[in-house]
Amino acid sequence: MSLLSLKDFILKQKRRSDFKITDYYELRGVCNEDRDNVEAFIKEAIQKIQNEDIEKSHFLKEFCEEFSAGDYMILRSDECKEYWEQKRLSEQYKTSKRSTEEEADKRRSKRLKTKLIFPSERDEILNGFLESVGTTIKRQAHEIYMGKCYSKLDQSSKDIISNGFNSILDLTDNKNQKLPFTVAQWTKLKELWQKKKNWRSLETEISDELKHIEKLADGDIKEAYKTSLAKQIQYAFTPNEAYFKVYSTILSSLNLRKSIYSFSAKNQNTEEDYVIKVWAPIISAVFDDLPLFCKWGDSISNHSTEAKKTADPSSSTVGDKVDCRICTKGSDGKIMDLINIEFANTTQDWKYHVDHRKILRESKVMADIFYESPFLKPRYKRNIKVHSIQIAGVEGQVVNVGLADNGIYVASKLGSLRLPTSGLEMRKARTLLQRLFDLKRDAKYLVNCYASLSHEKSTAVNNMDLKQNSERSPYDEESIEELLKSRSSDKYCNW
Repeated sequence: MSLLSLKDFILKQKRRSDFKITDYYELRGVCNEDRDNVEAFIKEAIQKIQNEDIEKSHFLKEFCEEFSAGDYMILRSDECKEYWEQKRLSEQYKTSKRSTEEEADKRRSKRLKTKLIFPSERDEILNGFLESVGTTIKRQAHEIYMGKCYSKLDQSSKDIISNGFNSILDLTDNKNQKLPFTVAQWTKLKELWQKKKNWRSLETEISDELKHIEKLADGDIKEAYKTSLAKQIQYAFTPNEAYFKVYSTILSSLNLRKSIYSFSAKNQNTEEDYVIKVWAPIISAVFDDLPLFCKWGDSISNHSTEAKKTADPSSSTVGDKVDCRICTKGSDGKIMDLINIEFANTTQDWKYHVDHRKILRESKVMADIFYESPFLKPRYKRNIKVHSIQIAGVEGQVVNVGLADNGIYVASKLGSLRLPTSGLEMRKARTLLQRLFDLKRDAKYLVNCYASLSHEKSTAVNNMDLKQNSERSPYDEESIEELLKSRSSDKYCNW
């Protein structure tokens, strides 16, 4: 830094109110560890300007007098304190991230050099296994990818590579990632990590009213539809309205376009037919409920783009396009994805595999927002589960992705979503609602976690302890046992 550069910067300001010392810090690219030296330099520079140039410029005279007032109180202003604290946190994060990336790069470089030397991953080696699960699935992915052109591989090979390099064990697939494990090992992994979900029941009063509509639909869809509309009006603008809005939508479709619900008619309908005429009204009725909202139409999450740029930092890199995203907004105004949904009109091979890989990657991206944050307590992280939905025609599957051990994610099937094909099967709509509302509750848990995370992140640079130049107390401390149980995430790979 030089005296001239500081003086020139001051003279560029048209008014004293335009001057921000933090802008000068940014111009010089200072680091947090340089703070003492930077402030000493600025004081010395101001004194030299006063001694050498004060008579040449009335503006400089007034500026220097105001700047040096109170023993350079401006350098201790709230704005400066917040700037240096943000610098400290940012540099701490970059150092930690760089260390993690260097470790990952070392592991990757070893994989590319030879097939004979392969690093072990960080997850625990289970009883009955010769190596950790993370090591096994990455070894399998590496062996298939080695010397191949990814775009020319078949869908099964792409599944193994995408999931393996992203440290995702996909327990919903009983053929691809299952291959390197014995039957006993695969069974043990399912027993250990594929837990059956107990779907929470609907409220008794609502359930009874829905059952009444189902009985009417057995013989008279029109009467059932009229009853459902009446209930929808009765519960207008209340949380219970959504149940009957969904029933009315399904009953109306069964009357007007019954063929769309038939498997035999699948190929006659496009993906957009199923989205617009069937699924969108149902999903919106349940999830368009603040603080949740639906974002439709091949949109891209900023978090997805940021994750992809860790592997390819070029400006043209963008994240995966997703058909529907269930989102929320943080206190900072940023959109956070909670559930991703992909649609197709059939279970056509290539489309099924592409969508499945995508929702698993995107679920990992969403989960890592929570797992990697230093502002969310470990006890909350342990309950983080990110759901995604893959739909083909009138049926869908709910898949859950969570961190099972250090660096190893597990994808498991929670259940199916099925629509009735006639008035006789309207009970399926009740099961559908039960599961969608349960997913909604889980999404709201993530909303609360994200709100807590955002709040703690904000208070880290804006709290009373900073005013006192002292360490901020943890207030709500984690026990040693809770800290030891916390798991570390693994790097995202763009496949």
